[in-house]
Amino acid sequence: MASKAQTEDAGLVKSRHSGAYGLHADTEELNDEVRETFTHHNRTYQRCAIDRKIYLVPVDEVIGVDVSPHHYNPDESVENLYLNIDNLNMPLQFHSNHFDLVNSRLLAGGIDRTRWHGYMRDILRCLRVNGWCQMVEIDFNAQSDNGTLTDGHALRQWSDKYIRAMSQNKNPEAPRRLAHWMRHAGFVDVEERMLPLPMCGWSENQRDFDIGAANQENVRLLLGSLALYPFTELLGMTITEFHVLVAQARAEASNPALKVRTRFCPYSRMSKTGWPAMLMKSTSK
Repeated sequence: MASKAQTEDAGLVKSRHSGAYGLHADTEELNDEVRETFTHHNRTYQRCAIDRKIYLVPVDEVIGVDVSPHHYNPDESVENLYLNIDNLNMPLQFHSNHFDLVNSRLLAGGIDRTRWHGYMRDILRCLRVNGWCQMVEIDFNAQSDNGTLTDGHALRQWSDKYIRAMSQNKNPEAPRRLAHWMRHAGFVDVEERMLPLPMCGWSENQRDFDIGAANQENVRLLLGSLALYPFTELLGMTITEFHVLVAQARAEASNPALKVRTRFCPYSRMSKTGWPAMLMKSTSK
């Protein structure tokens, strides 16, 4: 378990949109630029957040649970960040009413099928009054914007096999059901969106084209890494069959003519009792 931060002068977590629907987080000192505010429609805003199109929240504790170490550089870390190893299929060990914000993302491949409802209730319990939960998952069912992707394509076969293999213990439908589960657990003001996530640069819209181009390498890597264990161990594919299918799927995913995409599913929810999961505790009481 992480200890409390030793200082409340922990800077500000700054989140802004990056190239592929992601969020980039960084910290800033509490200088005069950050402190300057103005009032609009009886609400107070930080001027730099509006001018620079970023979201700022003061925090004194950030806990990362099962965050991939490949994305962590100790030399660039901050003193109020704690990375823990835990089993999210077991009840969360955090105190009730502890966090202002919980960010849970890309966990559908790890959370057991029977755990989701309990996981939602755990997050709700850990949130403070008016706390927020943000969840992000990817629906790996490959689709084509122009209808050229058929059941005979390797990419469609990859999707079907992945869903069939993961269904044995996990719930591949989780990205499409999160909103329902959160409401059932007691969250209110649930906002849900299903955003297309191009697998390569094919869109006529420049922003979506850039997102697809940035996502192409991610797709190339995940088609192999996500599927190796479930395809070979759960479905009994030989390693040769696996590599042939992945190579064909990669070629199709990078073909702009097929206009293939997955769906990116972000949800934001507010607790009625109170955004690999990230938990934040604010300095504000």
